[in-house]
Amino acid sequence: MRIRALSAVLTLLLLILVATSSCNLVTVETPQQLFEDDFSDYWPTISPSGDYLCFVSDRDGSPLIFEYKINLYALNTGEIIPLTTRQDEYSAVDEEPAWSKDELLIYFLRYYVSSTDEDYYLCSIPVLGEEDDVQYILDKVISFDINNAGTKIIVRRNSKLQLYDINSEDISDIPNSDGIPAIYVRFLPDDSGVMVALSPENNEMFDSNVVIYYFNEEEPVEFNYENFRVERIDFSPDGENCLFSSDDSDTLYLIPLDGGTGEALDFDLNAKHANWSDDGTIYYSHKIGQQDYRIWYHKY
Repeated sequence: MRIRALSAVLTLLLLILVATSSCNLVTVETPQQLFEDDFSDYWPTISPSGDYLCFVSDRDGSPLIFEYKINLYALNTGEIIPLTTRQDEYSAVDEEPAWSKDELLIYFLRYYVSSTDEDYYLCSIPVLGEEDDVQYILDKVISFDINNAGTKIIVRRNSKLQLYDINSEDISDIPNSDGIPAIYVRFLPDDSGVMVALSPENNEMFDSNVVIYYFNEEEPVEFNYENFRVERIDFSPDGENCLFSSDDSDTLYLIPLDGGTGEALDFDLNAKHANWSDDGTIYYSHKIGQQDYRIWYHKY
């Protein structure tokens, strides 16, 4: 009788497991909001050490619409430190902060509202620096990323992909990338190439919405064919999975780097701009209105 009852329980558990996996949805730990205030905060990026989080916010109190700047949050003390501030009478946005590997600099994009590609700049600021310390590195940069070795920066610039050497300041073009409609670029975890998210409205080069340019191969490799616009790319701490943020959807997508079926992460929130820390915490922006975000996080 006990064996028969145990068999029935196991059968029920198996049916539940099959039903859960077939829906292709991953249930995660209950998310938590990072700041309990009314400021709009987004694009969280954890430091390599895990001690600090930089993010974009309207906390500087500018009366201008869409005036967003880079802020620093100390996870150990809870202190929020403004880095970039309003510089002149023009409304500017500082976005997509990224850490140097030694945590001495924060790189970011600066552009002026209603500007053209000519007015997009790749900039840097020292950690705990001020607006006067901002360095303008390259112009016409739409997206960028720093390799894991901390020596090179990949940029989408002049309608192509380019590699910028941080030490020598040399710039080289990535082959077969002329005219690429890239909206986001990301180095692979082993620095063997770059993953590129494409604009679906302007993509006439590929069938997929994400491609990989391997540095030892001539032609890019098409990666993902899901029907959504990829807004940000990150990787799991073990480097085996991609984490896609979508501009068209309320959820995040987890896709194996070596191919395979993707999974939607069930956050029960409108989640965007996700960043995966080494301790397994995923930080992301929860959109609650037009240009109005809150930063949330959870352990995955």
